[in-house]
Amino acid sequence: MKAKYGWLRRVLLVAALGWLSATRLAQTQTNSTTLYNFTGADDRGFNSLALSGAMLYGYTGGGANSDGMIFAMPTTGGGLTWSTSFNGANGAGPSWGAPTISGSMLYVATTSGGANNDGAIVSIPITGGSPTVLTSFNGANGAAPGGTLVISGATLYGMTRYGGGYGEIYSLPITGGTPTVLASFNGANGAEDSVNSLTVSADGTTLYGVTVRAGPTAPA
Repeated sequence: MKAKYGWLRRVLLVAALGWLSATRLAQTQTNSTTLYNFTGADDRGFNSLALSGAMLYGYTGGGANSDGMIFAMPTTGGGLTWSTSFNGANGAGPSWGAPTISGSMLYVATTSGGANNDGAIVSIPITGGSPTVLTSFNGANGAAPGGTLVISGATLYGMTRYGGGYGEIYSLPITGGTPTVLASFNGANGAEDSVNSLTVSADGTTLYGVTVRAGPTAPA
């Protein structure tokens, strides 16, 4: 289960190391404050943070099962107030992006894990606890979801790296269920899009997104 997207984890780890190096340089120039050092079981942090009140929420690689974890930390630092490790069945490999906050819940896409090891969308209370799997991807409706999920009304929207040829755009009720494929990429109109996030128009009628490749540069 952990091996299927192992290459993606390695890419994320390399990117994370580069980001941390850049952060250390920025600290030298701007005297920024270190709020927490990731070591040992909590591994290295990557992706973006979400902010709600005086709390920060994010992901790391590693965790108790080496499938990644999600955590909360005060904006003033002082350590993690809680963390929850993924175990494969409830997701693995949190994606690029940040947790999405709606009310008292966090929503997260994982690139692998779930019932079919094709990725999952999970929810977790902002106070911590066990992730609830809202859906598991199966390849036909997408695989390796990524980026920050966006919410419009009672619906989550996101993108996958695989499925439908070269990835898909999907919607999912915020309460869970079966993803609805809204668009499939075929290379000419885009490809490999799960590292990015969608933007929804103010009236909730249009989604905007960026793909990694398209046209002549799309994979053969």
